[in-house]
Amino acid sequence: GWSAAVLVVACVTDHYLFGGASAVTELHPLVVLTLCAGIVALWFLPRTYLLIPFVTLCFLVPQGQTLVIAGFHLFAGRVAILAGCVRILATLVCRRRRPLLADGINSIDMAFLCWAVTRAFCFTVLNADLRAIANQAGFLLDSLGGYGFLRFAINGAEDTHRTIKLLAVLTSLVGLCMVYERHSMVNVFGFIGGQLSPAIREGIPRSQGPFSHAIPA
Repeated sequence: GWSAAVLVVACVTDHYLFGGASAVTELHPLVVLTLCAGIVALWFLPRTYLLIPFVTLCFLVPQGQTLVIAGFHLFAGRVAILAGCVRILATLVCRRRRPLLADGINSIDMAFLCWAVTRAFCFTVLNADLRAIANQAGFLLDSLGGYGFLRFAINGAEDTHRTIKLLAVLTSLVGLCMVYERHSMVNVFGFIGGQLSPAIREGIPRSQGPFSHAIPA
């Protein structure tokens, strides 16, 4: 009856509250090759070009593709962040003359750090669940790791301009693929692990591209 329905809704809501991702590894062979190539590039490319593999992995690999290790989900973006953190540590160990962060740590860095830590703390206290701790550990890795790597990789106006151009190219590519998806009913990212056919709402296709759902797309 209604009690069973409430229980099902509560379980589903609970699942998505703490991430809602697949409980098993889902990696297309081409995605595995792309991740391996991206990791190698992030470790060995000159610092000036690090954002090319980083942003490419974050934008073009379908978000449903994930590696699950002991219950922790490593999406493509998360793998890129971890590889980037290894590169930062290697730079620290080598102690090269080039500064780790442009202009050092500033007030914006501290504000971002305080926001991320406060957000994670409040979410964990509010939900009082071990899954909340795991979920927010992933959030801190994504936010602080991603922010830190971007600060490490962007070291001036030239890097900023290069990043803007790269984002323009990638977003244009994704946009064109989504336009094609709307008219052909085929998501090209579905061939490498994404959703192959777009969802239909009120008779209108909802293009998804590499995103996990049409809404964030």
